[in-house]
Amino acid sequence: MNTNFVKDIATIANALNGKVEFSCIEFDQCLLGEEYREKNFNNIVFVKKAFGVYFYTKRTALDDVIMLKDCEIPVLVGCAESCNLYQIYR
Repeated sequence: MNTNFVKDIATIANALNGKVEFSCIEFDQCLLGEEYREKNFNNIVFVKKAFGVYFYTKRTALDDVIMLKDCEIPVLVGCAESCNLYQIYR
């Protein structure tokens, strides 16, 4: 496994430990660059920065919720040290 992924996952796990209930962290995609850190782009919606990490979700999931479709909203997390986004699962 790429050492950057390992560092990112460790950073995210430490930041969320005891604050957010999760069982798995999985690589999802990359931001296009640092300038997209706190912005919406393509299918990604920036939610907020908390606990030292950045939270995002996917626009298509929000569209489904708005249309009253039964679906889960994915939670994507990124850290300041990289442009990688990871999905966390309960």
